[in-house]
Amino acid sequence: MKRLIGNKNALECTKRNGKYWTFKINENAEVEVNIDGQIKLIKPEEVSAQILMKLKQSAENVIRKPIKNIVLTVPAYFDEDQKKATTKAAEIAGLHVLELISEPSAAAYAYGFDQQKFSDTNL
Repeated sequence: MKRLIGNKNALECTKRNGKYWTFKINENAEVEVNIDGQIKLIKPEEVSAQILMKLKQSAENVIRKPIKNIVLTVPAYFDEDQKKATTKAAEIAGLHVLELISEPSAAAYAYGFDQQKFSDTNL
C-alpha cells in the first residue's frame, strides 16, 4: 500500500508493479477486495487504516492501556501528499499523529534506545 498511498502516479506504479501483487487495483487506484462474495473498492488510505487499527489493538492488548497518540514512520522518499495520506489513514483508525519521522531516523532512534544512550525518555 505504501507504493499507492497518496501517490499521484498510482496508475503508472500499478502498471509497473501490479503483475507482482496478489490483489487488483482499478483505474482510480482503489483496491478490489472480496468481502463475503461481494467485490468492494477500498482506497489505499482505508487499507492502511485497517492495518493501523490492528496494530493499535495488538499494542493495547500488550500494554493494557488505550492508545490515542502515536509517532508514525514513513519511508524517506515520501512526498507531502503521501505523508498527508498516511496521517489521514491514522485519523481513520482513530489515532492522533504527533509526528511523522522517516524510517532511517526511526532506526537510529531505536539503535540509540537499545544502547541506552538516551537518559530523557518516556518509557
